[in-house]
Amino acid sequence: MRERFNTDQPAWYHLDAGKGIIDVNVHKSAVSSFSQIDPSDAEWYKAYHKLREPFIPYSADREWGFGPRIQTDENADPNWVTLKCPLPISAGGALDHEGQYLTSATLQLLFSRLNKFQGEVSSETLQMLLVQLSPCQRMPARSGIYADVKPVLSIWLSENMNGKTEGAISSTMLESYKRMFGDRDYVTGNDFLPNMSPPNLISFEYPSSGCALEPSLRDSYSETVDFKMGYMLIPHNVDYPWQQLTLLSGAAKLSYLATSAVYRGVLINTISRRGATGGFGLLS
Repeated sequence: MRERFNTDQPAWYHLDAGKGIIDVNVHKSAVSSFSQIDPSDAEWYKAYHKLREPFIPYSADREWGFGPRIQTDENADPNWVTLKCPLPISAGGALDHEGQYLTSATLQLLFSRLNKFQGEVSSETLQMLLVQLSPCQRMPARSGIYADVKPVLSIWLSENMNGKTEGAISSTMLESYKRMFGDRDYVTGNDFLPNMSPPNLISFEYPSSGCALEPSLRDSYSETVDFKMGYMLIPHNVDYPWQQLTLLSGAAKLSYLATSAVYRGVLINTISRRGATGGFGLLS
């Protein structure tokens, strides 16, 4: 499974986050993977999460998703589209629980389709990571988030994990947290600083009961693991959608930092004609 999934491929989506908004930049070749979602699939997510709002199908000129939740924006590059997903806003210190479940379910459905995409992509960048959100069970509370860190990102991290990178990730996660929780003086950016453990494996922290997105045990304790081949991040004590979405914002910011640094003004023509093969190591 590692040999199949931990290979560098032309990118069909990239992530970013900031000011409590998750951006999913999708190559136009991959838009078909989620533009025609089977209504029965959407109904399953609606029933599992006990959502009160229907699923609004994808459209390029209006909001879509459960609620709806996602807006399609133009991208500076005509080969890409940007999907913007604002996280729910805390009102008067009260959490928008329903909005968080609606947002999570929408992104679950989106990423599940994107990760299964198979097709030709004329992309000048490499896929940095794949993410997947687990369904959020309400009672007892249970959630999750997974990330498949690709070799190009793992190598970039080993050379660029410094105070600037850590600060950008932690401030982004704090912005997401505050958007959903409101200002809480006892929570600071230091509570969201990512950790690096040998051999160059990243983990994202959430200030609650050991909640984290961290390397799988297979990668953490293997004496033969080669971080240059990439690795899996798995959830630890992730129970609620607000934890899941905050951790997602950290992974999204990491994707942006690496993509913008590696490909700033650089065209990688040698990979533009290769096919992209979707798939998610632990979840397929």
